[in-house]
Amino acid sequence: METAAAARPGAAGREDVLARREPAPLHMYAYGALGWAAFPWYQPHLVVWMGRGGLYALPGIRGGGEYGDDWANAGKRRNKPVGIGDMIATGEWLCEAGYTSPDLLVADGGSVSGILAATVSMQRPDLFAAALIEVPKLDMLRYHEFTGSTFSVPDFGSSENADDDEVLRAYSLYHNVEPGVEYPAMLVTVGEEDGTCPRPWRSCTAHSASEGATAEGRSQSAGDWNGPISGSAGYIRAGSTPAIQYSRPSEHAP
Repeated sequence: METAAAARPGAAGREDVLARREPAPLHMYAYGALGWAAFPWYQPHLVVWMGRGGLYALPGIRGGGEYGDDWANAGKRRNKPVGIGDMIATGEWLCEAGYTSPDLLVADGGSVSGILAATVSMQRPDLFAAALIEVPKLDMLRYHEFTGSTFSVPDFGSSENADDDEVLRAYSLYHNVEPGVEYPAMLVTVGEEDGTCPRPWRSCTAHSASEGATAEGRSQSAGDWNGPISGSAGYIRAGSTPAIQYSRPSEHAP
Protein backbone atom coordinates (compact mmCIF):
# COMPACT_ATOMS: atom_id res chain seq x y z
CA MET A 1 0.00 0.00 0.00
CA GLU A 2 1.03 3.62 -0.32
CA THR A 3 0.80 6.03 2.58
CA ALA A 4 2.11 9.43 3.57
CA ALA A 5 4.38 9.85 6.54
CA ALA A 6 5.38 13.20 7.99
CA ALA A 7 9.12 13.71 7.86
CA ARG A 8 10.66 16.97 8.99
CA PRO A 9 8.47 20.07 9.57
CA GLY A 10 6.85 21.25 6.37
CA ALA A 11 7.24 18.04 4.39
CA ALA A 12 5.41 14.79 3.91
CA GLY A 13 6.85 11.98 1.83
CA ARG A 14 5.21 9.11 0.02
CA GLU A 15 5.96 5.70 1.40
CA ASP A 16 5.23 2.36 -0.18
CA VAL A 17 4.70 -0.28 2.49
CA LEU A 18 4.41 -3.85 1.29
CA ALA A 19 3.29 -5.31 4.54
CA ARG A 20 0.81 -7.00 6.79
CA ARG A 21 -0.29 -4.68 9.58
CA GLU A 22 1.38 -6.27 12.57
CA PRO A 23 4.81 -5.76 14.19
CA ALA A 24 7.31 -7.86 12.27
CA PRO A 25 10.85 -7.69 10.89
CA LEU A 26 10.83 -4.81 8.40
CA HIS A 27 13.30 -4.06 5.62
CA MET A 28 13.38 -0.33 4.78
CA TYR A 29 15.19 0.79 1.65
CA ALA A 30 15.59 4.40 0.50
CA TYR A 31 17.72 6.24 -2.05
CA GLY A 32 17.28 10.00 -1.68
CA ALA A 33 19.99 11.09 -4.10
CA LEU A 34 20.72 12.24 -7.66
CA GLY A 35 17.06 13.03 -8.26
CA TRP A 36 16.31 9.34 -8.83
CA ALA A 37 12.73 8.32 -8.07
CA ALA A 38 12.68 5.23 -5.86
CA PHE A 39 9.78 2.90 -6.66
CA PRO A 40 8.88 -0.72 -5.92
CA TRP A 41 10.37 -3.15 -8.44
CA TYR A 42 10.52 -6.91 -8.58
CA GLN A 43 13.25 -8.32 -6.34
CA PRO A 44 13.17 -12.09 -5.78
CA HIS A 45 14.77 -11.90 -2.36
CA LEU A 46 11.99 -9.57 -1.17
CA VAL A 47 9.36 -12.01 -2.38
CA VAL A 48 11.03 -14.66 -0.23
CA TRP A 49 11.40 -12.18 2.66
CA MET A 50 7.71 -11.26 2.65
CA GLY A 51 6.67 -14.85 2.07
CA ARG A 52 8.34 -15.66 5.37
CA GLY A 53 6.51 -12.90 7.20
CA GLY A 54 8.91 -9.99 6.69
CA LEU A 55 7.69 -6.51 5.76
CA TYR A 56 9.13 -4.02 3.27
CA ALA A 57 8.98 -0.22 3.15
CA LEU A 58 10.27 2.18 0.49
CA PRO A 59 10.12 5.83 1.59
CA GLY A 60 10.48 8.54 -1.04
CA ILE A 61 12.78 10.86 0.88
CA ARG A 62 14.04 14.29 -0.11
CA GLY A 63 17.00 14.17 -2.45
CA GLY A 64 15.16 11.70 -4.67
CA GLY A 65 13.06 12.63 -7.69
CA GLU A 66 9.68 11.35 -6.51
CA TYR A 67 8.14 14.82 -6.55
CA GLY A 68 10.26 16.69 -9.06
CA ASP A 69 13.20 19.06 -8.89
CA ASP A 70 12.17 20.96 -5.77
CA TRP A 71 11.92 17.70 -3.81
CA ALA A 72 15.30 16.55 -5.11
CA ASN A 73 17.01 19.87 -4.36
CA ALA A 74 15.58 19.90 -0.84
CA GLY A 75 17.84 16.94 -0.01
CA LYS A 76 20.84 17.82 -2.16
CA ARG A 77 24.39 18.74 -1.20
CA ARG A 78 24.26 20.89 1.94
CA ASN A 79 20.66 19.79 2.43
CA LYS A 80 21.65 16.11 2.50
CA PRO A 81 21.00 15.87 6.27
CA VAL A 82 17.34 16.64 5.51
CA GLY A 83 16.95 13.37 3.57
CA ILE A 84 18.76 11.52 6.35
CA GLY A 85 16.25 13.00 8.79
CA ASP A 86 13.40 11.88 6.53
CA MET A 87 14.53 8.27 6.68
CA ILE A 88 14.87 8.41 10.45
CA ALA A 89 11.42 9.98 10.75
CA THR A 90 9.99 7.22 8.54
CA GLY A 91 11.53 4.56 10.78
CA GLU A 92 10.01 6.23 13.82
CA TRP A 93 6.60 6.38 12.12
CA LEU A 94 6.73 2.71 11.12
CA CYS A 95 7.36 1.78 14.74
CA GLU A 96 4.70 4.13 16.11
CA ALA A 97 2.16 2.84 13.57
CA GLY A 98 2.74 -0.73 14.69
CA TYR A 99 4.31 -2.12 11.53
CA THR A 100 7.56 -2.98 13.29
CA SER A 101 9.72 -2.13 16.31
CA PRO A 102 13.31 -0.97 16.77
CA ASP A 103 14.53 -4.50 17.47
CA LEU A 104 13.06 -5.63 14.11
CA LEU A 105 13.86 -2.69 11.79
CA VAL A 106 16.58 -2.95 9.12
CA ALA A 107 18.02 0.03 7.21
CA ASP A 108 19.11 -0.71 3.64
CA GLY A 109 20.96 1.37 1.06
CA GLY A 110 23.32 0.81 -1.80
CA SER A 111 25.68 2.88 -3.93
CA VAL A 112 25.15 6.54 -3.03
CA SER A 113 22.41 5.51 -0.61
CA GLY A 114 24.82 3.24 1.23
CA ILE A 115 25.89 6.28 3.22
CA LEU A 116 22.20 6.82 4.03
CA ALA A 117 21.77 3.40 5.62
CA ALA A 118 25.10 3.75 7.41
CA THR A 119 24.34 7.20 8.73
CA VAL A 120 20.84 6.54 10.04
CA SER A 121 22.03 3.43 11.87
CA MET A 122 24.94 5.39 13.35
CA GLN A 123 22.87 8.41 14.32
CA ARG A 124 20.00 6.34 15.73
CA PRO A 125 21.34 2.99 16.94
CA ASP A 126 18.29 2.80 19.20
CA LEU A 127 15.97 2.78 16.18
CA PHE A 128 17.56 0.10 13.98
CA ALA A 129 18.42 -3.52 14.68
CA ALA A 130 20.63 -3.94 11.62
CA ALA A 131 21.86 -2.25 8.45
CA LEU A 132 22.54 -3.61 4.96
CA ILE A 133 25.10 -1.35 3.27
CA GLU A 134 25.98 -2.23 -0.33
CA VAL A 135 28.89 -0.85 -2.43
CA PRO A 136 28.92 2.31 -0.29
CA LYS A 137 30.81 5.53 0.00
CA LEU A 138 31.55 5.88 3.70
CA ASP A 139 34.48 8.30 3.95
CA MET A 140 32.68 11.36 2.69
CA LEU A 141 35.73 13.60 3.01
CA ARG A 142 37.73 11.59 0.44
CA TYR A 143 35.19 9.86 -1.81
CA HIS A 144 35.47 12.53 -4.53
CA GLU A 145 39.16 11.76 -5.06
CA PHE A 146 38.37 8.55 -6.93
CA THR A 147 37.38 8.53 -10.58
CA GLY A 148 34.23 6.47 -10.27
CA SER A 149 32.77 8.80 -7.64
CA THR A 150 33.19 12.15 -9.35
CA PHE A 151 29.62 12.01 -10.68
CA SER A 152 28.33 12.23 -7.11
CA VAL A 153 30.00 15.56 -6.30
CA PRO A 154 27.15 17.79 -7.60
CA ASP A 155 24.75 15.93 -5.30
CA PHE A 156 26.91 15.50 -2.18
CA GLY A 157 29.49 18.25 -2.47
CA SER A 158 33.22 18.07 -1.84
CA SER A 159 35.32 18.50 1.29
CA GLU A 160 37.50 20.87 -0.75
CA ASN A 161 34.69 23.39 -0.33
CA ALA A 162 34.60 24.70 3.25
CA ASP A 163 30.80 24.82 3.47
CA ASP A 164 30.42 21.34 2.02
CA ASP A 165 33.15 20.03 4.31
CA GLU A 166 31.25 21.09 7.42
CA VAL A 167 28.14 19.20 6.30
CA LEU A 168 29.99 16.10 5.06
CA ARG A 169 32.06 15.86 8.21
CA ALA A 170 28.89 15.84 10.31
CA TYR A 171 27.51 12.62 8.75
CA SER A 172 30.51 10.78 7.29
CA LEU A 173 30.47 7.36 8.95
CA TYR A 174 34.26 7.16 9.16
CA HIS A 175 34.40 10.38 11.17
CA ASN A 176 31.44 9.86 13.47
CA VAL A 177 31.79 6.48 15.18
CA GLU A 178 31.49 7.13 18.90
CA PRO A 179 33.32 5.14 21.59
CA GLY A 180 31.20 2.81 23.67
CA VAL A 181 28.04 3.05 21.56
CA GLU A 182 26.14 -0.19 20.80
CA TYR A 183 25.59 0.10 17.07
CA PRO A 184 23.28 -2.16 15.04
CA ALA A 185 24.63 -5.26 13.31
CA MET A 186 25.99 -4.31 9.88
CA LEU A 187 26.54 -6.14 6.60
CA VAL A 188 28.78 -4.09 4.29
CA THR A 189 29.32 -5.54 0.79
CA VAL A 190 31.95 -4.35 -1.69
CA GLY A 191 33.53 -5.35 -4.99
CA GLU A 192 37.29 -5.85 -5.06
CA GLU A 193 37.73 -3.80 -8.24
CA ASP A 194 35.12 -1.13 -7.58
CA GLY A 195 36.54 2.10 -8.99
CA THR A 196 34.14 4.28 -7.01
CA CYS A 197 36.12 3.57 -3.82
CA PRO A 198 39.76 4.09 -2.75
CA ARG A 199 42.03 1.39 -4.11
CA PRO A 200 45.32 1.44 -2.18
CA TRP A 201 45.93 -2.19 -3.11
CA ARG A 202 43.82 -2.33 -6.33
CA SER A 203 40.63 -2.80 -4.44
CA CYS A 204 38.01 -0.81 -2.60
CA THR A 205 38.28 -3.02 0.45
CA ALA A 206 40.08 -0.33 2.45
CA HIS A 207 37.24 2.13 1.93
CA SER A 208 34.57 -0.05 3.47
CA ALA A 209 36.70 -2.44 5.50
CA SER A 210 38.49 0.44 7.20
CA GLU A 211 35.17 2.00 8.12
CA GLY A 212 34.10 -1.34 9.54
CA ALA A 213 37.34 -1.59 11.46
CA THR A 214 36.73 1.90 12.76
CA ALA A 215 33.26 0.92 13.92
CA GLU A 216 34.67 -2.25 15.45
CA GLY A 217 37.50 -0.50 17.24
CA ARG A 218 35.54 2.39 18.68
CA SER A 219 32.20 0.80 19.48
CA GLN A 220 30.85 -1.87 21.75
CA SER A 221 28.39 -3.19 19.19
CA ALA A 222 25.77 -5.66 20.30
CA GLY A 223 25.56 -6.96 16.73
CA ASP A 224 27.83 -8.48 14.12
CA TRP A 225 29.87 -6.54 11.61
CA ASN A 226 30.46 -8.41 8.36
CA GLY A 227 32.19 -7.20 5.20
CA PRO A 228 32.16 -9.71 2.33
CA ILE A 229 34.35 -8.68 -0.61
CA SER A 230 33.46 -10.03 -4.06
CA GLY A 231 36.72 -11.02 -5.75
CA SER A 232 37.42 -9.55 -9.21
CA ALA A 233 34.09 -7.75 -9.08
CA GLY A 234 33.55 -4.09 -9.79
CA TYR A 235 30.68 -1.85 -8.85
CA ILE A 236 28.23 -4.49 -10.10
CA ARG A 237 28.87 -7.74 -8.26
CA ALA A 238 26.22 -10.01 -9.77
CA GLY A 239 27.39 -13.60 -9.83
CA SER A 240 30.54 -12.91 -7.83
CA THR A 241 31.57 -15.00 -4.87
CA PRO A 242 33.07 -13.25 -1.83
CA ALA A 243 36.82 -13.83 -1.95
CA ILE A 244 37.55 -12.33 1.45
CA GLN A 245 35.33 -12.13 4.50
CA TYR A 246 35.96 -9.58 7.24
CA SER A 247 33.81 -10.22 10.26
CA ARG A 248 33.55 -9.52 13.95
CA PRO A 249 30.98 -11.96 15.38
CA SER A 250 29.09 -10.70 18.37
CA GLU A 251 29.00 -12.48 21.67
CA HIS A 252 25.28 -11.73 21.60
CA ALA A 253 24.70 -13.46 18.25
CA PRO A 254 22.60 -16.65 18.32
